[in-house]
Amino acid sequence: MSRRGTNIRKRADGRWEGRYYIVDTAGSKKCKSVYGHSYKEVTERLLSAKAASLNQTIAPKQSAITVKEVAEKWLKSIASSRKCSTIQKYSTIYNKYIKPNWGESVIDQLNHNEILKLLPETAGESVTKSILCIFNSILAYGAATYGTVEIHLSYRAKRKYNQYNRPAKANRVSSYRA
Repeated sequence: MSRRGTNIRKRADGRWEGRYYIVDTAGSKKCKSVYGHSYKEVTERLLSAKAASLNQTIAPKQSAITVKEVAEKWLKSIASSRKCSTIQKYSTIYNKYIKPNWGESVIDQLNHNEILKLLPETAGESVTKSILCIFNSILAYGAATYGTVEIHLSYRAKRKYNQYNRPAKANRVSSYRA
């Protein structure tokens, strides 16, 4: 469950502590704290510290690495720790579905909806889930190794996207009744 409201607590030593997060130049989150003798004092310090951190925040550097480069290095890195049949399945799905659609795309320029839009409509549920799983693994490897953005793709989002962006099923069902 996510935390709501301000992140202020009373410490065992009697002081109040307020915590906030900043994004450093590498793009990772760091937790910082401010202390005070009263709750009000900490809220004031917390607001000024957050405002100061927003002014100093530098946008993380975008890399120009493509999906193809990351995917091929990811396949090599997992080759020794997975079964041969698993590597073969990953390679097949990558070569058949991911590489043609997104291989030359820069990872930092991809977005969630763009990826869901280009998923094949003719692929079954199992294949679509495998594509998303492998794509998630590639993106996570890119984020850990190269500092690229990490996008988490889910099959539920794909179904919801299809529900609002594709023709209704009623039109297809009525043709069978005639």
